[in-house]
Amino acid sequence: MRLTADESRKILELASEKQLDMEVFEGTLNDSYIIYNNKALQVDGQTPNYIIMLDKYINVWQSEHELILTDSDQKFDEVYQELSRLEMTV
Repeated sequence: MRLTADESRKILELASEKQLDMEVFEGTLNDSYIIYNNKALQVDGQTPNYIIMLDKYINVWQSEHELILTDSDQKFDEVYQELSRLEMTV
């Protein structure tokens, strides 16, 4: 699911208000985020363990977030490893 800038901002604000742990991975135009939700926030009718907002390139001037909602530790590990790898190559 793709997020608008306002939707991304709202999720980050709510996570901050609820004092949820989050990791930030530096991107070019937008950062990517992993929010350790532990079923605290409901997003798109779901209350997942992990809320992942991936920076997706559109063009030189624009990127957006792709939203991944998951309870899967395996999916979390895959995304975390990829973001960590990308961050190390920058």
